Amino acid sequence: MSWVFLAIVSAGALGTMNTIEKVLATKYLPDSSTLIAWFGFSQIVFIIPFVILFPLDEGTPALRALSVVASGFMFGLGFSIVLYVIRTAEASRAFPIFNTSPIFVALYSVVVLGQHLDAVKWGAIVLTILGAVLITVEIRGGSRFKFDRSFVLLMFAAVLVAGDFLFASYGLEDVNPTQGLWLQRLGALLPLAIWMNRRTFKNFVASLRNPKVLGLAVTSELILGAVSQLSLLAALETGPVSLVSAILATPPVWIFVFSTVISMPFIGILNEVVERRTLVFKAVAIGMTVLGTVGVVVNL
Repeated sequence: MSWVFLAIVSAGALGTMNTIEKVLATKYLPDSSTLIAWFGFSQIVFIIPFVILFPLDEGTPALRALSVVASGFMFGLGFSIVLYVIRTAEASRAFPIFNTSPIFVALYSVVVLGQHLDAVKWGAIVLTILGAVLITVEIRGGSRFKFDRSFVLLMFAAVLVAGDFLFASYGLEDVNPTQGLWLQRLGALLPLAIWMNRRTFKNFVASLRNPKVLGLAVTSELILGAVSQLSLLAALETGPVSLVSAILATPPVWIFVFSTVISMPFIGILNEVVERRTLVFKAVAIGMTVLGTVGVVVNL
């Protein structure tokens, strides 16, 4: 099967999953922490078979394994912040900002590793940042503009995920990718404890009894999450890493399309702004972040 097709499936599944998470956060779950609990539950379900099938090899350096766990911790903390934000922020604005993490990986490589970036890479970084700033601007009544304050939280989440890449790159030198998957997900569980309390547990159990919530949550957190991850692994086995990564920069486009369609008045599942000028503004800004991210990840 073509690595291009697999990478597109991975990106499309991720974009669909993120859109459903927005639907759950705003229409079916009582608070953000319950959605975060579902994210944690999905990590446990994924970890169990992988631990059994792909245990760590004897003699695996503990520091390398812990580094992979640390990478998962940073991703878990960053993604939980996004799940917290999307309860009130538009998905088509929040996820593109979160997906700018590759630019911070590039900046880390310059500052920490002393790598050199050419003019194209720097231009791509500037384009991504401009797009991320523009996408947070909401058009209100005529020519009035409002800056979304969630921008700072989402950029912080992107910085955390960039740190995830750095820890993972060190740890995966002695840990194979399939072992690294469950180690990362184990690490992703740890910061979720910040959001957990008795009320969250009660709300999570209640969501298990609601067929509609259960169906949506299982589809997004378990099925689509697994499809995205496994398709990505298969694509990376046969395709060039930089080009696969470029395709994986496109979920914001999928989210923009899906969230816009289900926000149309005749569907009304979400209530994102679908006024023409706003859609054009968001499309341009998302295009800038995606193209800039692609420019950064290709041959990084």
